[in-house]
Amino acid sequence: LFRLEQNFPNPFNAGTTIRYQLSQTAWVELVIYDLQGNLVRALANGAKPAGIQTSTWDGRNDVGRLAASGVYFFKLLVRSKETGGTQYVEVKKMVLMK
Repeated sequence: LFRLEQNFPNPFNAGTTIRYQLSQTAWVELVIYDLQGNLVRALANGAKPAGIQTSTWDGRNDVGRLAASGVYFFKLLVRSKETGGTQYVEVKKMVLMK
């Protein structure tokens, strides 16, 4: 069982928390995209243990600049540690308001 929860708070201003659950150790990518599909920030990219994981986004992109107000998407991609194949993908929407 893998699960991506809705971020909280949402909408948010200074920061938001994203939680997800892994039923086994797996390779995880947790990334944020803007409405045009451009990568804004990678929050996780690597092996994570089974259990509930938490990441926070401070509203900044990968180079440290504040993102504009608007709608963003966060995507959780879980790959098998053994085969590298995709086991789970889910995308949710969030709103950054300044």
